[in-house]
Amino acid sequence: MIPELGQFCLILAFVLSLWQMALPHLAAHHIEDARASLTPRIAVEVGVLITISFICLMISYARSDFTVLAVIVNSHSLKPLWYKITGTWGNHEGSMLLWVWVLAFFGLIAGHLHRRSTHRIHHDALSVLGLMNAGFLAFILLTSNPFTRVFPPAADGEDLNPLLQDIGLIIHPPLLYLGYVGTGIVFAYSAAAMLRRRVDSQFARLIHPWLLSTWACLSAGIAVGSWWAYRELGWGGWWYWDPVENVSLMPWLCATALMHCNLALEKRDQFARTTALLAMVTFSFSLIGTFIVRSGLITSVHAFASDPSRGLFMLGLIGSVITGGMILFARMSWPTLRSDFTPFSRTAQIGMAALILVTLAITILIAILYPLLLTLLKLPTISVGPPYFYTVFVPLVVPLALLAASAPLSGWDSLSPQQRRRILLFSLLPTLLSMVALFVFIHPEQVMSLIATSMAAGLILSMVRFVKQCGVRTLSLRNIGTLLGHSGFALLLIAASLNASFKTHVEAPMRIGDVLHAGNYRLILNDVTIGAKDNYLFRRAHLSLIRADGVTYVLAPETRFYPVRAQETAESAVLSTWRADLYAVIGRAEYKLSAEDSHLPKAKRAPVGVRLYIMPLQGLIWLSFGLIALSGFIATLGHLRRRHR
Repeated sequence: MIPELGQFCLILAFVLSLWQMALPHLAAHHIEDARASLTPRIAVEVGVLITISFICLMISYARSDFTVLAVIVNSHSLKPLWYKITGTWGNHEGSMLLWVWVLAFFGLIAGHLHRRSTHRIHHDALSVLGLMNAGFLAFILLTSNPFTRVFPPAADGEDLNPLLQDIGLIIHPPLLYLGYVGTGIVFAYSAAAMLRRRVDSQFARLIHPWLLSTWACLSAGIAVGSWWAYRELGWGGWWYWDPVENVSLMPWLCATALMHCNLALEKRDQFARTTALLAMVTFSFSLIGTFIVRSGLITSVHAFASDPSRGLFMLGLIGSVITGGMILFARMSWPTLRSDFTPFSRTAQIGMAALILVTLAITILIAILYPLLLTLLKLPTISVGPPYFYTVFVPLVVPLALLAASAPLSGWDSLSPQQRRRILLFSLLPTLLSMVALFVFIHPEQVMSLIATSMAAGLILSMVRFVKQCGVRTLSLRNIGTLLGHSGFALLLIAASLNASFKTHVEAPMRIGDVLHAGNYRLILNDVTIGAKDNYLFRRAHLSLIRADGVTYVLAPETRFYPVRAQETAESAVLSTWRADLYAVIGRAEYKLSAEDSHLPKAKRAPVGVRLYIMPLQGLIWLSFGLIALSGFIATLGHLRRRHR
């Protein structure tokens, strides 16, 4: 009965979503009418129904209900309980239900907060959310039903992809979706404001907490996803420019631009047109990313290959949402720029930074779509990899770092000569001095590290000046958010550039007792053991990594073999120090995962392929991610405190 209950809740939620969409327009001329006041209540009910449906699916996975097709394909009775539950969203059907649940969850919160409001913009925004809920619920019910039954029940499941059986899957998708799909609530309010022709400072204050909280969740979700891939995939890097990684980065870049333009709209009543457009573009990138991941266009461990009918259905949904938003945007009458908009003001610098951020998002979209276009035209295919992004990103990130350093120190109006000298002193001059200093210590080939570290130095010093300018004891939560966000960006520039330039990588086949040299370290293979866990076999290498000063570290990477799927994975061993991450992986192709050679003398056993990466300042990368995400949560808290007062 549990699957039937989940199915019934989905159908009822679809019907109520249609009513939620239509109700405000039926009562358009009598907003105080009881029919219109029902809209927030219906939004809450839709959220509750989809929550119940999602819980029903989780229970089906936890109980290993092998009468449900999705459970058969993505679970197994021997799998640990945590991975049974998280397998709920480790597949196309379950993750789409999570997608819709997040959208309905934001509608539930908005409906509860504004349940007594007679302001039309809230009802119109909930109407837009109802339309989107109905569209994606129809997609689930017609093409991706997670509650499809199979009789007679299967004896056991086919297991979840072993690469997804990791703690990262427990945290990453829900957190990412809260930001990724959560941009839909910002889009809904933007559409409602354009429908009422009220894109102004009041609108900016209205969407500010939604925007900050979703941006913070998206930042944290991207960070956890990067950490998961770094540990699980075994390629020794924290960002590989995988297309599925990139589709989450595009809305993040646009949301960052939107967040700053919305601040200018709130403070100076400027960038009304840009703010509304960016709200649409941000959610559009989320929808486009959803289509790319689920249409079968790309192959990735993160992707959900799908059949063409699903892709066409989703493409129609996305096209409808984007087209509707553009029609609303085109019919708006927009105010002109104010006369005090000067090139050296904070407003102008925010505009330039937003332009750079959107350009970065577009370059990523081109990199994703260009190989697909070549394949569609049956032309020779190419792969767009890290060299492309390094070539494109560095020239754009440099001015972005300068703007991040100078904008917080600038006034909203034109700058006085004294303010210009101050900005020059605390942002540009330290940058130039650090470039000169670093040039002495860094090889000329490390140009990227030189430039990025110099930009970051200027940005950090400008934040010191920003704290002094605001007053240490009088810093507001919004200013603390600015400080943490910009400082996190500076640390990311330093750590990422130095990590890329000075990473050490060695690999070789090793027998027990062999020694491999890597920089200031000696790597010794001590032993290889085999064993079994609940649902996999493993082969583990015991390594000693000895630094030049005699300090010894122990690493134990392993390979795992999952019999149900007959799939082998590599599990990296990562030891973090303040200097660097020591990252070891053993190869999968050099030997069979069996006990055949365990009876042989150690000298005669098959060699083990060992790869060792020394990743400088890797911990600083995770710290910078944490600061960036934390800045959004703190700024959200500050906004809520101001509203409460």
